[in-house]
Amino acid sequence: KTTEIHTARDSMRMPFHGMRGFSLIEVCATGIILSIGLLGLASLHFEALKKSNESFFLSMAGVQADDLMERMRSNIDGAMNGYYNTVGKTLNLSNNTNCLGGVANATTGKTSSAQQRNFVNSSCDTQQIATQDLLEWRTNVQNLLPSGSGNICRTSSPGAIGQPLQCNDVGNVYVISVSWVNQKGDAQEYRVSFKP
Repeated sequence: KTTEIHTARDSMRMPFHGMRGFSLIEVCATGIILSIGLLGLASLHFEALKKSNESFFLSMAGVQADDLMERMRSNIDGAMNGYYNTVGKTLNLSNNTNCLGGVANATTGKTSSAQQRNFVNSSCDTQQIATQDLLEWRTNVQNLLPSGSGNICRTSSPGAIGQPLQCNDVGNVYVISVSWVNQKGDAQEYRVSFKP
């Protein structure tokens, strides 16, 4: 009977048939799959940022429309006399002598004096208040929205978004339209109708 004795040195020389590592092809395939996944994730993140930006502008348009509605409700006589109607009328807002004592600047919407907007105890008539409100409102729309513009009219038939405002200066329904251009260059509009 022969006995074989294996030493530690002999076991190091024996091939390991049951063990193997990753091949280069497997590592490359994993890298490609991981790269595609990360590109998809980056694209998803970019789309989310674009939608967030569009949502911000839509929200700003809504805030501006609400701002003008509140201004009109606080000057109900000016609203009912049609002083807020901007469609089909040329408004000379650059030289509006503000009844608070300063001349309104067409670019900034602010008066030359540093007075706060307080028409309660002033000598403003409803048309002057409406003119100042429109100046401040349009300036805000232009500053907050890309290529922003705003119109308002009194109508008996508000019409649909995307269609021109159908203003007949009759009735007690007002339509406020806030327009801007999105990042793709497409015209966007926020339109709301209300009764003051």
